[in-house]
Formats: sequence, structure tokens, C-alpha cells
Amino acid sequence: MYCKNKLKGFKEKPQDIPTEPRHYKDEWKGFGDWLGTGMVSNKNRIYKSFKEARAYIQKINLKSSTQWSLYCQNKLKEFKEKPQDIPNAVHRVYKDEWKGWGDWLGTGRKNLFTGTWRPFKEARAYVQKLNLKNVDQWRLYCKNKLKGFKERPQDIPATPSQTYKEEWKGFSDWLGNKK
Repeated sequence: MYCKNKLKGFKEKPQDIPTEPRHYKDEWKGFGDWLGTGMVSNKNRIYKSFKEARAYIQKINLKSSTQWSLYCQNKLKEFKEKPQDIPNAVHRVYKDEWKGWGDWLGTGRKNLFTGTWRPFKEARAYVQKLNLKNVDQWRLYCKNKLKGFKERPQDIPATPSQTYKEEWKGFSDWLGNKK
């Protein structure tokens, strides 16, 4: 719009400034430099090593991928802004080192793609001893929001229907409740 002199509130582009700034190919450093915003395209960014980035993130003590997402958007008031040399899409940038959110955040939690879960019968027996009444209580328990209960063991999944697809018979069976 500016180059076509159609941007309201701006003077006409001088004739001696090219429409395509990449004309200055020897000096070209990107649009962030050209426009003065300081932004660098993702493909040209230089990031910390995986180990350095992970160590930094583990020190700030995020607890979940949801918190990570909010942190990347600078929506967690209790945290400083995420450094630019740590990518948002860590699983893509560090794909060779990526072992899951538990490893990245330092929580140790496993997931269904990389984790090792307790065998179904053992996990179900553990859950049934909790005497949870329904799925709502199960979900609260998984989020550590059910008073009077210890934290869910890391080798018992929050989504047992996905983890134990072959053995899964429903939450009544999982919780030990009659329908």
C-alpha cells in the first residue's frame, strides 16, 4: 500500500527508494531490519541449543503444555517475556531431541506417544481403590483439584480410553462403578 502511495496518513514514497527493498541485496537483513521493527523471520532466527533452552524453561517451573502456550503468548503475568532465542514450536525446531512435554518442562510426566504406562489391570486397580464416583471426579483428580487425594501417579494416564484402547470398556469399568 505504501509503495503504491495508497496508505493514508503517509507522504508519497520518494522516487529514489525502490519498491522492492531486496534491491539492496548486499545489505539486506530482512523486513524487520528494513522497517525498524527488529523482527526476524523464523527461518533466519538463531536459537539456543536444546539443552540450554530446556534448562532455562525448567528453571521457570511451568507445569503443562497449556501453560507453555500461554507463556509463549506472554499471557502469564507472573513470568518474564519468553526470550526470542527460544522457539515457540519447540517440538519442530528441536525435533531430533524432543522427548515430550514432561522432558521439556521438567515435570517428568509421560504422554501416550512417548510414555511408559502402568499395565491396564494395575492402573485400573489403583484407580478403583480411589473410590471416585464419576467421570467429573476423575477429571478433577487428574488435574489435582480433588481435595483429600494425592497427585495422580505419572504412570497412570489422564486419558485412559486413548492409552488402553484394546482393554478399554468405559469409565464405569475404569472407576469400578456399576452403571
